[in-house]
Amino acid sequence: MTPLEMDEVTSQDKAIDSPRLLSGKQASYLEVADPNLVLDTRKPAEDGNGTILRFIDLGGVSRTATVRTPLLDLTQVWLTDAVERNKKRLPLTGTDGFQFTIQPHAIVTVRVVGKDLLP
Repeated sequence: MTPLEMDEVTSQDKAIDSPRLLSGKQASYLEVADPNLVLDTRKPAEDGNGTILRFIDLGGVSRTATVRTPLLDLTQVWLTDAVERNKKRLPLTGTDGFQFTIQPHAIVTVRVVGKDLLP
C-alpha cells in the first residue's frame, strides 16, 4: 500500500483566473473514519454519472463505515456492484457524507454524485 500523493497548487499554477470549483482552503478531499478501511479506487464512473469509490476492509469485523467529502456537495450516493450497476441508494449524512455497512474482508463499491463533482 502506498499513501495518497499530495501536490501544492499555488496561484502561479493557473495562468487565467477563471472560477474554481474548490475554494483553495486546506482540507481533505475525502475522509474515511476507519483506519482499517482502505480507499483502493477513485475513478470516473464508466457511464459518466458520478465518481466510483472502491473500499477494501482490512479489519475483519462487520461494521458501519463513515465517509466524508468536505469539499463537495453530494446529491446521491449508491451502493453498486463490481460493474457499477446501482443496487441500493445510501442515505446522506448532511451534504458531504454517507455511511455503509462493510463485512469482514469485503470490497464495497460506491457511486457518489454531487453538484460540484466532475468525473
